[in-house]
Amino acid sequence: MKIRSNLWRGAEAAPLGPWRGASAALLLILVGALALPGALGCYFGEFDIEDPLGRKFHFGERQKRYTDFVRWSAFEQASEFVDPNLHDEFVNQFPSFRKLRFTDYEVKYGKFDPDRTTRTVDVTYYAYQTVSPIEIEIHETQEWYREDDSNRWLVRPTFEGWDELAFNQR
Repeated sequence: MKIRSNLWRGAEAAPLGPWRGASAALLLILVGALALPGALGCYFGEFDIEDPLGRKFHFGERQKRYTDFVRWSAFEQASEFVDPNLHDEFVNQFPSFRKLRFTDYEVKYGKFDPDRTTRTVDVTYYAYQTVSPIEIEIHETQEWYREDDSNRWLVRPTFEGWDELAFNQR
């Protein structure tokens, strides 16, 4: 009596021989290894299923950078984030800041529109004049929009409080 193993029947029955079961396990391990980083990315917030191109993340970087430039009175650098049609008006609106120091700011984020192409952000900057210890609040409304279909966000800022500062510094 001859006993035949299914593993050694021949090429027509088991083309991979003893590796047939191992290849399925190897494939399962490979698929798991590829899926794990994506699953962990979703879990830790690195990947948003509603925003697969990362537009929200890119927005956050640009908004923070722009706000930091304004806080440090680096208006020329901040103007790189401003709508090109408003560039000159943006740079020329600020009074001299030799006697003014920003101390902090608070940000209140509005929601993205349904298409994720615009977002409004309200920022309150806190500052004082070197000749007076009285804190001054400067309010900015940032109207952000995404340029065309790109991921480049630009801002249309409006400020309240600059006129009072310019008057107090003269």
